[in-house]
Amino acid sequence: MFLILPFFFFFSTSLYLKRKSTGLLWREIFLISFLIFGSLVFLSTEILSLFKMFSFKPLCVFWGVAVVMALTLNVMARKRRLVWDLPGIFSFSTVEKSLLVFIVLEAGILAVIAFIVPPNTWDAMTYHMSRVAHWIQNSSVVFYPTNIDRQLFINPFAEYWIAHFQILLKGSDYFANTIQWLSMVGSLVGISLITKEIGLGRLAQILSVFLVITLPNAIVESNSTQTDFVATLWTVIGVYFILRSINNGQKKNSLAAAVGVFLAF
Repeated sequence: MFLILPFFFFFSTSLYLKRKSTGLLWREIFLISFLIFGSLVFLSTEILSLFKMFSFKPLCVFWGVAVVMALTLNVMARKRRLVWDLPGIFSFSTVEKSLLVFIVLEAGILAVIAFIVPPNTWDAMTYHMSRVAHWIQNSSVVFYPTNIDRQLFINPFAEYWIAHFQILLKGSDYFANTIQWLSMVGSLVGISLITKEIGLGRLAQILSVFLVITLPNAIVESNSTQTDFVATLWTVIGVYFILRSINNGQKKNSLAAAVGVFLAF
């Protein structure tokens, strides 16, 4: 039940950004919402860990406050009309429609697999999920005794995200694999925008997404606890906003690029 809080925050943030920044494409809003969400996951994990409060009640309070703040901003900006830049489906060619149907079907199948199949790889058991279990047990992400030292020093953000979902589900790992799937969706959106930013048209944007989602590694890892798609998400966002910053020079794009690169590292 409490897992709905971060999802509701993401949705509310997207609505506010659309009301506040009418010039942004919905895909850009999607990526910026990911940046805000990822930053909060990182900051809350690190700060709560300092006080050994990385546990259920503090996280519920944190995400509850974040949701209230997002809703408050939406109420304050409610006079602005929401206008989504979604193209009419009838304007798509037969090839574009076919590619989109395939992309949506494949993404849906991968989502089902990610949800119903528990983490079961050797890497998940010895490293990814093990460090999450330690953090939850210790209410902190500080170092702990282990003979598998990669649990301590390899980049931790993907597992921070898993830990948030697992704590809010009171220990269940049902959504552990969906972190990679959500990151895949964000990466695909970012890749389509990068294609657009370098001057290619709609068919090329859809085709770029098709080529990525059909990669064997993408299919396998999008429903696992691997971390490659999480790293890809932040890298793609960083690259896109670097290109935007170069093309139009706005400081907000430079800031978004910096946050994306930071989360990637």
